[in-house]
Amino acid sequence: MRVSDRNQRITIQHKTATVTSGQETVNWTTSTTGPLWASVRWLRGRELEAMRQRWAKADFVIVLAFGDVQSVTINPYDRISWGSRTLEIDGGEDITGQRVFFNIYAHEIT
Repeated sequence: MRVSDRNQRITIQHKTATVTSGQETVNWTTSTTGPLWASVRWLRGRELEAMRQRWAKADFVIVLAFGDVQSVTINPYDRISWGSRTLEIDGGEDITGQRVFFNIYAHEIT
């Protein structure tokens, strides 16, 4: 992958939950490292149906430089903000094991 392939700006959002009077409130805070350069590729999309409800799910792979990944903590319960889209993180891996690029797998449900 070339540096020019990472042409999308993304931000990592961390989930913080607080419980007040038995009610859980979820807030999302943006990572302090700021926007990161990434390559965002669409993998597949599908339409799901359960209990007479339909929704669409799109899967993506986000490729970051390994140095960017080391500067920010990414957890499976975090999410990615990419333009007007919000992607839920499913997992991530260093496919080559060479610590050059890191793939994050995510999905968007609409």
